[in-house]
Amino acid sequence: MEVSVSVIAKMLGVKGVHFDRVNMVPVLEHRDGQEHIKYEIHVEAAPYKRLQRRCPICDKKCPEYDVKYDKPPRYRAPNLNGLPVYLLYTPHRIICEEHGVHTEARPWVDGNTRFTASFNNEIAFQAMFCPKTAISEFFGVNWRSVESCIEAVHQRLEPDIKRRLIGLTRFCIDETSYKKGHNYMTVITDPETNTVVWLHDGYGDKVFEQFALMLTPEQRAAITIIAGDGAKWIDRIAAQYFPNAHRCIDPFHAVGWATEALDETRRTLSAAARRQLNQERAEIEHEAECRRIEYEKEYAAYCEAKETLSHIPHHRGPRSRKELELLEVVNHFEHQYNEAIDLLNKRKRARLTEEEAARLSELEKKADCIQGCKYAMGMVPEKLSQMNQDRLELLKVNNPEAYEAYRLKEAFRIIVHMKDEKQAWEELKKWIYEAATSPFEAFRKLAAKIFRHRHSLMNSIRYSENSSQSEQINGVIKGLIHRANGFKSLDAMFALIYLKCSDLVIPLDNRYRPTPDIMRQRREKARAQRHRREEARRAKANVLTA
Repeated sequence: MEVSVSVIAKMLGVKGVHFDRVNMVPVLEHRDGQEHIKYEIHVEAAPYKRLQRRCPICDKKCPEYDVKYDKPPRYRAPNLNGLPVYLLYTPHRIICEEHGVHTEARPWVDGNTRFTASFNNEIAFQAMFCPKTAISEFFGVNWRSVESCIEAVHQRLEPDIKRRLIGLTRFCIDETSYKKGHNYMTVITDPETNTVVWLHDGYGDKVFEQFALMLTPEQRAAITIIAGDGAKWIDRIAAQYFPNAHRCIDPFHAVGWATEALDETRRTLSAAARRQLNQERAEIEHEAECRRIEYEKEYAAYCEAKETLSHIPHHRGPRSRKELELLEVVNHFEHQYNEAIDLLNKRKRARLTEEEAARLSELEKKADCIQGCKYAMGMVPEKLSQMNQDRLELLKVNNPEAYEAYRLKEAFRIIVHMKDEKQAWEELKKWIYEAATSPFEAFRKLAAKIFRHRHSLMNSIRYSENSSQSEQINGVIKGLIHRANGFKSLDAMFALIYLKCSDLVIPLDNRYRPTPDIMRQRREKARAQRHRREEARRAKANVLTA
């Protein structure tokens, strides 16, 4: 059945192509042991005469070399109401004086794929929001072909990735995992535009040095802020290649260090309380066992004394010294018989005295109070529920040591979020001294670590710089990898990240798409709203602290 050529030409949206014939062809498929008939639209196409026999690299007209294919290859175009559309054309191979033998350029081919640009655009757009398996099922392509489409779209929209580095004055660097088995990649983002500017497999000195060498000396001199975590390799390369840059440590990571120290302290105190409880219980059980053994010895002596007395003949006159001693043992045991039997039965039924039960209950309450406060101690006070606030109050009463560690963590969190540089510096010095002299080993180590990075932390306060946006982008990257169920090619993964975490706009035929400027305005508006929420949260925290 023939279909109007003009409708197909309008739908495909390709230029420089002449359409000869359009047919709807039934195709028999075998799936899951069943036969299924589907229809395909085959379009016999050919480039204009002036566009034929051209080199795909230099676009020069070249002489024909040979014909490689026996039957016309198929080039996939966007679906028409679920009907796959294929362009059929037998290309010639040409011989170029400069580049040698190649297959001639075809105007509708996008990159190294056998798909049109419109088809690749649709797949790349949906890949940012859908799993690859769902896309392959919907479009009827192999799931690995989705990666090729993503690479082709990114290569077409952004042939030179170095353009992202133009005008870069500050950046955030961080590493994130992309596969099991400790496989990491380095992500460098621009906090001013909230976009990814560079990606590379691995992390460490060599990867960061490779990025630094990619920049020109003028670009390296223009860098003023380098934000990231406290990794030593960032400090080394930053000091070597970026002379004018101020090193900033993100408050998020610094507070993370304090939270880890608090958690380690909490585990130590919880284990100590649990050990004290077990030790006290063991001592009480040991005392009970010793009393039981002592009672058995006394009972054995009592039985032996009665046995001996039964064999001593009765006679008038005073009793012998031995008989008096045996009578004293018998009378002493019989006097304490009821109390001894009652204590023995209590020990056998694992019952405690009131004093012992109260002591064990207090120790058990102390251990359970620390164990159940992990979430409450790790969260900021303004985000705690009433139940967790009550837990902290109980912790303050039952275990002042653990609450002191929590207070140290909260004091440090408030310091790194201060706006006044001088006040923050004075408070930081006081905090370092207090943590260094605290009885908690984890906080003493943290004080030494904070002292080493004190200037980087002050730079973060002075220039109001952090890597929160970098962490947000890392979350977006994790989501992309999770939805795609992994990537076979790192290039495809990087291409999708570049498309998602940037101002690039994938064009879609016959649909409105915002310009890069509008996308940039959207990002700036979202960033302003995020800053307003942060300011409101900090104001609320200061009120609660006061």
